[in-house]
Amino acid sequence: MLFKRNKIYNQHTKLILTFLVVCIVIGMAYAIYKTMTGTVVTMSKKIPMSYHTNIVKDTKENTNFRKVLFTGEKSQLVVMSIPPGGDVGAEIHKYTEQTLFFLSGTGIGELNGEKFPIGPGDVVVVVPGTLHNFINTGIEDLKIYTVYAPPNHIDGRIHKTQADAALDTADEAVGETPPVK
Repeated sequence: MLFKRNKIYNQHTKLILTFLVVCIVIGMAYAIYKTMTGTVVTMSKKIPMSYHTNIVKDTKENTNFRKVLFTGEKSQLVVMSIPPGGDVGAEIHKYTEQTLFFLSGTGIGELNGEKFPIGPGDVVVVVPGTLHNFINTGIEDLKIYTVYAPPNHIDGRIHKTQADAALDTADEAVGETPPVK
């Protein structure tokens, strides 16, 4: 009787071990698939993959008012093209810090009512709570790449014009909620 019980116990143990190995292999295959498609799988949440681009090329080639290139957990990379006579639009970010890099074109920057010239090579850091705007006063598009921390727009969102952006209430609402800590 003892021999039969051990034989049954051994078969049961082998079945459980086989099941566990199959589960591990399936889990590894799923993790590899998710990694190849742009996300790393963890037990709690998806983490975006790192990102690489030639930002000068992307900014020069961008003809959209705003195009979100990358959104991470704590920051976001966006390119903008402001036509002559146009502007970014006066705004205040409640929770987001924005760093703007001006690649080409000329204009006027404004931070809390203080105006100053902007042009190629300039950088402006806008801290939360600052009323800001950037106006294209030149004859060519004002080309900007900007980093938001935390993200301020919907990932992958493209607005051809400033009017399109203003109508996108879902996108405009992103920066109005406190960041998750």
